[in-house]
Order: sequence, then C-alpha cells, then structure tokens
Amino acid sequence: MKVASKACAVIFLGLVVTALTSAEQESRAGTTAMRDFVLAGGVKSNLFATCSALANTVTGDLFSIDLGGGKEYQRFAPKNSIAVDWVKLNSSGASTDIIACSAAAYARNAHMFKFNGSCYAGEVTGNILYGFLYDEQDCGDAPAEVVYVMPPLSMSDGCIRGNSDNTGLVFNDNVETPYDPELMPQKLTCCKKIIAGHCVAIVQRPDPHEKFAYCEAKARCEALGLQLASYELEINPAIQQYALDQANASPDIGFFFYINTQRGEGGYYRWLPDGQNNTIRDNGSPSRKCAEFNTYWIDLFPIDCGYLDETQALCIGPNTSLQEC
Repeated sequence: MKVASKACAVIFLGLVVTALTSAEQESRAGTTAMRDFVLAGGVKSNLFATCSALANTVTGDLFSIDLGGGKEYQRFAPKNSIAVDWVKLNSSGASTDIIACSAAAYARNAHMFKFNGSCYAGEVTGNILYGFLYDEQDCGDAPAEVVYVMPPLSMSDGCIRGNSDNTGLVFNDNVETPYDPELMPQKLTCCKKIIAGHCVAIVQRPDPHEKFAYCEAKARCEALGLQLASYELEINPAIQQYALDQANASPDIGFFFYINTQRGEGGYYRWLPDGQNNTIRDNGSPSRKCAEFNTYWIDLFPIDCGYLDETQALCIGPNTSLQEC
C-alpha cells in the first residue's frame, strides 16, 4: 500500500499494521508475518524486518510517500549521519505539512527531505546516499534524526539487491555485478539533446567496451535523472533516428540499445513502468523476457534480462524540465 501521491492533500498512515497492545505484540512478535514486516509487497525497512514489535508502534509516522512513476520517499532513521546540505523550503509560509514538504522537495529534484515543523530539502555530494539495507537505526534506540530518502528506482523493483552473503549490494544479473553508487554517472544538470520535449541520452560504462545487463542499464539511466527508454521511443521516430545517428557516428556505440520493455501476459512485450503495448516488431526468441532495440532494423531483439549482453542503454526523461546544454 503506497500511502500518498503528489496530488493527495491529506494522508495519515503509512503503515500496513495498526497499533497493538503489549500482549498482542508479544504473541505476534515471533510469527513469520511480523518478523518479515512488509509494505507494498516487499520488506521496506531492515529495521521493521527485525523489530516486529516496533513495527506495530510506528503508526503515527508516514512511511512511504508515493510520487508517481515508481518514485517515492521512504522514512529512514540512520545510525550514521552523512554530510547533507539542508535548504529550508517554507520560509515564505508554504510547505507546512509533510505531504506538501515532499512535493516541494520533489519539485527541486531533492534526494531527501526532513520535516520538523519546517521543511528542508537535502542533497549530498556525488551519488552517496544512506545505505537502506544496512544503516537503519537499531531496535530500541530513539532515532537521532528521521529523514525521507528517495531510494534508487532499481531498489524497489528488485534490480539492486543484497548479494548472496549479505555483505553488499549487487545488480540482479547472472554474475551479481557489484553495485557502487560512486561509479554511477552524475545526475544531469542540463540536457544535450531534447526531442519533442523529452531529454534523450546514451549511457555506457566508463570503459565503453564493457558489457552489462538490463538492471544496470536501468540504474545508470536513473542515476542521470532519466528513465530507461520506454513508450516515448515507440511514438517518436525522431528519437529512433537520433539513436541510429549516434550509432553511425561513433565506433564505441553499437546499433543495439537496452530499453525498458518486458514480456507480459500472452507473451507480448509491454512498456514499463506503465504497461503500454509495445508494437515494435519482435524479432527473436519468445522465451526471453527482456529486449534490446535494434536501431538499424527498428525491431526488438529478445534477451535474457540477467545476461551481460550490451554496452549501452538509451535513456529518456519524458517532458523534461532540464534546459538544453
């Protein structure tokens, strides 16, 4: 259950559970359901996953603020503080509640915000953010600070996860490629190419000859502040032509690009995250879930989502607010 959207005016609860008596907490604390506290279909807090009784008491706190498009701010109480440049947003009297504060922070593309009667948007140096899996406040300790952080989209959809021995984060690919936010591209402050109002970019690893898989492609686009190319690619031939032109112009850019489409019901490709039918010609194995876009033939090349198959991804920022560089 996501609890708020930018358009919502009043939302009160962010948690699935309601407050229980001490006896009820004791009787339920050892159950699997409470030990694996879940929200929106998955464990959303390492703290609540291990502190079931505490999960039943945090009914007054908004936990997840849905911003639409798969983005959200999540409540987070860090053990270890990092340097954050906090900017007060409501000095003029605006943004006087947590929902308005989240909307104001989102309008600034802020990675995080906090609200303590006043609204503050925060940024950190580079791509370093709080570690969602390992840096939550311990059970029983009153948090020194509560912030709301926008996790990478790829964490919420399973593209970034803990590795097999829970010692770090990896991409969900066939070789568990380590995820290091410091090696992700920097967020764009302007856009080199805007087509039909959409920011369009091509992203690769620092070594353009290194291949990666679908999940890393998605995360690299998100690090730019864009999305892995979706429906906008199909309905804008000028974007298709731009990708082809870039492939023709550079020996380091091939004709195949990762895009955000997967097979759905009936074996047909759909665009993610919104589910539009993908009508670009499917030219490959029906057993493969993901696909690349072939700019030369204007068709789909089905692939295994976890296979390190390509060296570039096509990224699009729909209806961008970025200025052209």
